[in-house]
Amino acid sequence: MFRNTSDKRRNAVDRDWVSGSILRNLLTLSWPMIIANVVNMAGPTVDMIWVGRLGSAAIAAVGVSGIAVMLAQSSLMGLFTGMRAMVARFVGARDEDQANHVAQQAIVIGAISSVIMATIGIFLSEKILELIGVEPEVIAEGAGYMRIQFVGMTAMAFRTMAEGVMQASGDSSTPMKIAVGFRLVHVVLAPVLIFGWWIFPEMGVSGAAITNVISQSLGTVLAFWFLMTGRSRLKLTLVPVLNVEKQYLGVITQEDLTRKFARLSAMQQPGGIIELEMNERDYSLSEISQIVESNNARILSLYVASSEDNTKLRVTLKINFTDLTSIMETFNRYNYTVVSSHANDEDLDEFYQERFDVFLKYLNT
Repeated sequence: MFRNTSDKRRNAVDRDWVSGSILRNLLTLSWPMIIANVVNMAGPTVDMIWVGRLGSAAIAAVGVSGIAVMLAQSSLMGLFTGMRAMVARFVGARDEDQANHVAQQAIVIGAISSVIMATIGIFLSEKILELIGVEPEVIAEGAGYMRIQFVGMTAMAFRTMAEGVMQASGDSSTPMKIAVGFRLVHVVLAPVLIFGWWIFPEMGVSGAAITNVISQSLGTVLAFWFLMTGRSRLKLTLVPVLNVEKQYLGVITQEDLTRKFARLSAMQQPGGIIELEMNERDYSLSEISQIVESNNARILSLYVASSEDNTKLRVTLKINFTDLTSIMETFNRYNYTVVSSHANDEDLDEFYQERFDVFLKYLNT
């Protein structure tokens, strides 16, 4: 039953939207987007309903500050729109690798842009409200609200970008479910934090902003969970890059990292693989190279791994020949232990798949 449900969801996500009835496809894609947009726009309304009980200054503070934050958010819409167009183009061309690449690069750019915008807003909240020309009482109420909203703008940008990736790739139902889920949390939590119900302190206008940040963050987590676990059409795989001091340098996509390792290991070049095992003191790269070259072959790549007790080495050679018989005989004559060899396509595919699975498992830990 669970497999059938999963298969149905996978078929729905991978549906070909350019075949069949155009009207039916348009309606099927659009109605979840309409609901998601309505639910997303309901956030300020929810805040105003509850904050309205705090007085006119609180209403003005939320209204004016919300407009300022929305103007800042709109500056990122060009990036979101461009990303959607490019993702949809590559999905339509059935090039999901490029669609993933565009989405991942856009998310990184969006993250940097939103952090810059949020930083400016956090430090200049009072100045922005003064520039608008509101009363000091409204500035006192609205500055804190605006500052917290700018903190949450980064989460909003991530969520909007992730949902845009799913919608552009043809999955509009998942963003709708995410929007309904986090907005319900917003509706329930807003009065609790604003008025200090149950065990929570009364936060007033700031409580409305904190509720929005919490709900937006929840939406972001859910959206990226769908994208990173492959539950949507595209699967994002960002791997953090650290230097030797373990300081964060940036991110690289798993696909780019895999391609780089494939080039380094000469996986795309024809040839065979020989695995040798030896004591550490017996390892000699020059002798191994001499043995291979004496058979009119050459080494395309070489990897050395230590055993768990650090007494033996496992040496993996990629040779430019598929007929490895003479090379293995020469290794045996020199008392090398040939653990395995892989020359035909099926053996090589199995060998690479095994190593690739181990590599992915390492990246996911």
